[in-house]
Amino acid sequence: YLDALVRDLPSAPSLVERRILLGTSGGFPLALEHLVADWTRRGSASLALSLGGMSPDVPSLPGGTYHRLAGSLTDSLTPLARLVLGMAAILDRRIGELPLYALVGISVPQALAGIAELVTKGAMRDAEGELEFTSPMTRASAYLDVPGILRQTVHAQVADILLARDAEGEDLPGLEVAWHCVRGGRSGRVAPFLLRGAREAMIGGAPHEAELALRSGLPLLLGMDRSRGLVLLAEVANDLSLWQESLDAMAMVQVVDEQLQPEITVWTAMANDRLGRLAPDEQQAVVTTLAGIVHHPGTQTAVRLEACHVLAGIVEALGTDPGWVDLLDTISKSRPGEDDTYGTAKWLVTEARLHYTVGHLPEALVRLREAESILQRTVPLSKFLAFTRMGIGAVECAMGNYSQALEPTLSAYRAGVRLDSKDL
Repeated sequence: YLDALVRDLPSAPSLVERRILLGTSGGFPLALEHLVADWTRRGSASLALSLGGMSPDVPSLPGGTYHRLAGSLTDSLTPLARLVLGMAAILDRRIGELPLYALVGISVPQALAGIAELVTKGAMRDAEGELEFTSPMTRASAYLDVPGILRQTVHAQVADILLARDAEGEDLPGLEVAWHCVRGGRSGRVAPFLLRGAREAMIGGAPHEAELALRSGLPLLLGMDRSRGLVLLAEVANDLSLWQESLDAMAMVQVVDEQLQPEITVWTAMANDRLGRLAPDEQQAVVTTLAGIVHHPGTQTAVRLEACHVLAGIVEALGTDPGWVDLLDTISKSRPGEDDTYGTAKWLVTEARLHYTVGHLPEALVRLREAESILQRTVPLSKFLAFTRMGIGAVECAMGNYSQALEPTLSAYRAGVRLDSKDL
């Protein structure tokens, strides 16, 4: 239905924007129609993109449209339940943290009573022990029903609480802290949480959330923070197979340091290679440059692993030997710490690819299976896990185990469909 709505528009929404429009509509065709019309008029300033984005405030749809789309639910609520609903919409993922409702004068017993009514009326539900809104439309309507100045005040209070917890060492989602800081007028505190949170989202299998946060939050980043944000946006775009968008992001980088330059080189090489823009002589030069990044002792482990992946992909087309044995030796000494589970999975997959290339198939399969186990526990639906399973299928086929290759290959395909990935 979304395809039909955007077919005749002068410009169509991007992959990320499509997912946000669909998610915000909650699957209701009428809501989707209004959201697409709003996006056509206002683009990045539209309600769907602003609601979860890093913008200081969120605009409403004209004439209270969103409130009407949410139905008459809120009209039947008691004043207490309506107040709890508005506070819950602001708290978002902390909807069940009852002491926070005291910020607007709601005691814990009152919060419980209000939530019980909201669950009974169908505005909220218990999802595996966690409270959540039954529909994105209900939350959006409740959020917009709270006066803007009150929303900002509550966001600021929540931001202060989260900042204090972060200072005490509590592990908090970076994007959550950044969002409350932005909406609460604490823009000076946003940068580290935005950058950290975007990477967390990408690693956690939510690159679309990372893309929205970075793109909407770029105006809040200055100097090196802005450069880091743009390079991270390029990395996220590559993860989404948005190769030209990745190059566009890196083209806006103005300030670069020694740590950032290798990342730019790696992501530029990946995007240009996937777009088919590297001539054979350029490919060879890029391979040499990437090999230098892999072997350089000052290269960060994560960048070294990515450089090796990009290099391997280019060399497969060239059919040359960039020094596989030396690369394998360097990578084998670059295992991340035990607390970095995602980095360890990346390392295992990188080693597996090198072992596969030099013909060490059993060693490649062992590493891929170990990486699969890690990713299944941490990011069960992610592009990285799907690619790992594709690798398992390829190695099993190379070893003649065709029946054992079927399940991981089909699993990767199914994940690709769910993730709407162009590469799977």
